[in-house]
Amino acid sequence: MQELFDLGGSPVAVNQLEYHPWVPEIHRTTVDWCHRNGVAVTAYGSMGSNSYAPQIISQADGAEENDF
Repeated sequence: MQELFDLGGSPVAVNQLEYHPWVPEIHRTTVDWCHRNGVAVTAYGSMGSNSYAPQIISQADGAEENDF
């Protein structure tokens, strides 16, 4: 993102990237950079791909068991 900004030209208004609880650290770093530099972030795949479905279901089941 910094290299894109350094090129000049039209300002970047929005950065769309994959973002969910299991994204690689580079995505989190990119979101932080965007926030610091006034670039809006639009996320897709906010619950991850189908490969994360068992983890999501397991966490939800655990939360229901611990409800008071």
